[in-house]
Amino acid sequence: MFNTLFRPHQLMLIFIFVFVSSLLLYANIFKPESRTKTTWQTAVNETIEGEFCSSVKKDLTAWEISKDVVHRKSFENQLTTTISNIKRSFGYFPKLFTVPPEFPIKYYFDESNTLSCDGATAKWLILVPQT
Repeated sequence: MFNTLFRPHQLMLIFIFVFVSSLLLYANIFKPESRTKTTWQTAVNETIEGEFCSSVKKDLTAWEISKDVVHRKSFENQLTTTISNIKRSFGYFPKLFTVPPEFPIKYYFDESNTLSCDGATAKWLILVPQT
């Protein structure tokens, strides 16, 4: 019956319209709740920690391959570089959210005051020579 009323391209357009409309309706009804400052800071910390640990592990891997060539930055410089890389990448955060521009992208240490990376940072500070 529908084959006689609508042509295939018309059915496709109707399907696309209904699909887009339902997505917009869903997005409007189920808006994510606004995040608190603590939630934003937790997300920023997780992103910075992930990037920092990734760079530390890359340095360790490169050092194990070629011990004479690889040198590390100081802990503070490595953290600063990580934060600037995140800022440079247009505020990209992997968990599908964007930090508001007025929110500072800065790492706030917890009670232990360390970025341990499961012990990789301590190993990195001891083994890899600093430039």
